[in-house]
Amino acid sequence: MAIEVEREYIQKWTKEHLPDYTSRLGLMDYIYFTKDDENLTIQTDIRTLFYGTLLSFAGFIVVFKEFERIFLNVLEDNVDVLLLKKHYGDHFITALYDFSYSDYYVFPKQLESEEELEIYLQEFVKCVRYHENVIFPYLSDITNMAKYVGSVPFERSGEINIGGGYPVSFFKKLAILKWGGYEERYEEYKKGLEAFIEEGFSDPEEAVEAPLNKEGFVNLINYLENKPNPFLKS
Repeated sequence: MAIEVEREYIQKWTKEHLPDYTSRLGLMDYIYFTKDDENLTIQTDIRTLFYGTLLSFAGFIVVFKEFERIFLNVLEDNVDVLLLKKHYGDHFITALYDFSYSDYYVFPKQLESEEELEIYLQEFVKCVRYHENVIFPYLSDITNMAKYVGSVPFERSGEINIGGGYPVSFFKKLAILKWGGYEERYEEYKKGLEAFIEEGFSDPEEAVEAPLNKEGFVNLINYLENKPNPFLKS
């Protein structure tokens, strides 16, 4: 029989074992954990369902501050403000097992003893530290970020969530692929996005944004292909 896990217990436990993360109890039975420094903002959560008899730990939200600062400056110079306000997002969302953490531990949804809960929380801390110290520094390098974004073809691009909505999220992927040197995927995504944008002109619901999408696309491509790569060290 599954034990009932109280959010307050998890919060108290993690304050001792993740002291550099702030925690708060949220709506819908969530407990949020956040760490913010000069390079990254990391957020993750545990959700307790059905009176704490079911636990859910799904992944991370992370902001790569240097990249977002550079990319947003480019957007502001090349993309209409309406698109920025509606569709820009600064956070990547990574699923828990995107980076093979299941090789170490698979988080169960139900726990049957206090001992299992202790193991679960210890593994939660290990997983957070693994992503904080290994995965996110790896992704902070623009070449590795491009490998991650380009790990799927354009048709499956929705599997990689880098924040924001169409078309700005695709603009971000184009910038990552170009600056990260993944030229083959860059050309594939450029062609695919251009086709999407052209289709928008035949959709009455996109009557306002379709011309802005195309203008932003043309401006961004021109910038990416003619301006110096901001991540190349001189």
